[in-house]
Amino acid sequence: MAKEEILGEYNKIPDTIPAESVVKIEFHPIDLVTHWKRCGLMADFIGSFYSYSSPGKKDERILYNLSTVINELIENAAKFSKQRSPVLLTLKHYSNLLQVQVTNHVTTHVSENFKKLANTLLNSDLEELYFKKLEEKDENDTQSGIGLMMILKDYPVSMAFKFQDHEDGKATSVTVKAFISVEGV
Repeated sequence: MAKEEILGEYNKIPDTIPAESVVKIEFHPIDLVTHWKRCGLMADFIGSFYSYSSPGKKDERILYNLSTVINELIENAAKFSKQRSPVLLTLKHYSNLLQVQVTNHVTTHVSENFKKLANTLLNSDLEELYFKKLEEKDENDTQSGIGLMMILKDYPVSMAFKFQDHEDGKATSVTVKAFISVEGV
């Protein structure tokens, strides 16, 4: 049986609660790595689509918040996934909250590093950690977590993580859930 580990409030919105809308997008990381601007285009589309959830009008702050958070999640999935494995992006809208779920497949090594980062993000003073990471930033360090720290620290979002080892022991399915406020801020 595959081992599963959950970090954070993963079931903040139980699956039994029906969403007002659901959008699912499946993509291959190699496509986004080859055409990097597609990460931003996809995030901007989703941000525009859901920013109209505000009562009767499009709110530019909501659009910017959604686009920024979703872009970071898509870029991380594209960057760290096994290149031939599909990534599933599921968006569920609940009144004033958007649940963004990104599931991808990574090597066990990447999974272990990301699990450590997720634990740190959920259990640290993010302001202090962010500036510490900026000061020690190595230009070749692609796994610093600064992007996730920034969105957790600066945007109306909370996150949770699920790690599920594949039976073969060579890969892990990683699911990141972000809960983003779509109310005017």
